[in-house]
Amino acid sequence: STMLQIGTIGLACLLLLGDVRLRPSAGVPLVQPKLDAAAEKELERLQGVWYHVSREVGGKEVAGESKDTLFVVRGDVVVLKKGDKVSQVGTVRIVDPNSTPKKFDLVITDGANEGMTVLCVYEVDADVFRYCGALKARPTSLATSADDTEYTYCSTYGKLKR
Repeated sequence: STMLQIGTIGLACLLLLGDVRLRPSAGVPLVQPKLDAAAEKELERLQGVWYHVSREVGGKEVAGESKDTLFVVRGDVVVLKKGDKVSQVGTVRIVDPNSTPKKFDLVITDGANEGMTVLCVYEVDADVFRYCGALKARPTSLATSADDTEYTYCSTYGKLKR
């Protein structure tokens, strides 16, 4: 009877809390929570294959257009490619679809920066996707500056027409 009560309480807690598995180290849910309608719409706008247009660091362009450097989004999975070679894989987690600029986290799950979470702000305007990211503090605008106190970058991508 006591075991039945404990089991019932455990089941009730599981139903109330949902399926949230925590990594002991980071305390970050491994499973992305169900997206609200606004976040779902934003994720939908990111879908597809984007080619690299430019990259900015410290207020200066450091890389130009490269049609074979790709940012591919399928569902919440992101694959970064150079030609046919996959360089990194991650997930995009929409953090705030209503802010200006909007916010997402890019969680790298495979590749050179595996385990890193890049805190990003972004915008999607028709066929142009631009995001700025940093590791310690989320950027507040879609631009970098020579005064940035930590390494911050902004990348611009164009929608690849197939």
